Amino acid sequence: MSVKTNGDFHPVLLSIRTLFNPNDQQNLLLTSFQDITQPTARKPARKRSSKPDELRHIEELEHELAYTKENLQVTIEEQYASNEELKCTNEEMQSTNEELETSKEELQSINEELVSLNSELQAKIVQLADMQNDMKNLLDNIQVGTIFLDQQLIIRRFTRDATQIYRLVTSDVGRALSDIKPELDGDDLLDAANAVLDNLVPIEREVKTLNGNWYLARIQPYRTLENMIDGVVLTFTNITERTRAIAVQEARLLAEGIVNTVPRTAACAQ
Repeated sequence: MSVKTNGDFHPVLLSIRTLFNPNDQQNLLLTSFQDITQPTARKPARKRSSKPDELRHIEELEHELAYTKENLQVTIEEQYASNEELKCTNEEMQSTNEELETSKEELQSINEELVSLNSELQAKIVQLADMQNDMKNLLDNIQVGTIFLDQQLIIRRFTRDATQIYRLVTSDVGRALSDIKPELDGDDLLDAANAVLDNLVPIEREVKTLNGNWYLARIQPYRTLENMIDGVVLTFTNITERTRAIAVQEARLLAEGIVNTVPRTAACAQ
């Protein structure tokens, strides 16, 4: 049978039993009601339990879809930013390439100028070498000993004939002249060189070497192309033959004077 409960009908099993009562001749009845579980009622229950699972699954799928959309949007934005950065980098690289091209042209122009300057420099080096050779031959051929000194009387260079007055060798360049022993007969030119540096007045004197040769020594300031004083120059000209000739001439004149005087003295005595 069906019983209405809470506005809904539920099937129940009605049971009526007789109860024996020994103290009373009248029997009692026991009436009981028991709910009946219908087999078909389980299916709706399973449907009701599966519906939340489907909803959860749908919600999970929706969450995953939303998460994927967000990731996709972030990826798109990052890709856009990367594209913009690549675009800027490409523009910078293009600008750098243009600058490098300009620098390459400038370097090529500078290289051409350097090649031209190098050619000019080589020509000047050759010219300077020729001038040095000419100067060497000039000094050697005029047979004038020359010593170039700086302001501290340090030897800069010297000519071959200067070795007749000072004992100079090639390794003496850079040494003080005072360290070199002169071949002079008691004459010291260092004081004269210092005097020329002090007052810039040239000094000229005759000096005699230990082997009896005579030289005309000239000490003059060393002037640069800018007319700056940067040391002194000593030159030695061999005047031995002239000195001997003068001595012979003087001796001959003295002898002639004596000869001319003797007859006159004898005549006066008679």
